[in-house]
Amino acid sequence: METYGIYFTWNGQVLALPVLPQELVVEADHNHLACTSLGVGPMLVPRIPKQKVITLSSYFPAESDPGGYQYFFRWAMEQGEPLLFIRTPLLTGEAGMQVLVTRFDTQERGGEPGDVYYTLELTEYRSDAPGVLSASSGTGQLTPGRETPKGTIAVGTLCRVTGRWWATSYGEAPYGSSDGATVKVSRVVDGARAYPIHITTTAGGPLGWVTASQLEVVE
Repeated sequence: METYGIYFTWNGQVLALPVLPQELVVEADHNHLACTSLGVGPMLVPRIPKQKVITLSSYFPAESDPGGYQYFFRWAMEQGEPLLFIRTPLLTGEAGMQVLVTRFDTQERGGEPGDVYYTLELTEYRSDAPGVLSASSGTGQLTPGRETPKGTIAVGTLCRVTGRWWATSYGEAPYGSSDGATVKVSRVVDGARAYPIHITTTAGGPLGWVTASQLEVVE
């Protein structure tokens, strides 16, 4: 049986929470516009849902280097760096979510020297990278603004992936796998790493890291 865990990955590094929270709250709210239409009455106009917000509370034991954890989360919050939030075992259709640290409160309690208690708030990250809307045969498609040579694996390229993808570019667990699913390349890093290419679903949901040999460009 796979051990339950909560992980954060950034730039190929993996950070696991040393003590799991007793509760993990995920807030998912709609963003529909409420209005009144003549002849129809009250109605909702569908809109893209609001960003998910995750809240969890736990503590860093004295022996787990609380200072290192505090530095990491405060740095991520101050710099506005997106982190990949992963909980295992993976739920159906879930491969992790990119988040921003939007709140990080800590406190020390009497009688527990060295332990640091915290509350962490994570807000779903959505990229604002520009794209170009092109039309073909009466249908529109949003594609990256920078053109790349045909058949090249680059950010924004659609590919078919086979084999395992990993949580980090160094091949660290957890992982997922596929046998030909269509994915999108979201990031390419130092080729000296074991798995230098990050992929997402075609809708942008993060998956993991693979090698170029696992990808076949969709023409």
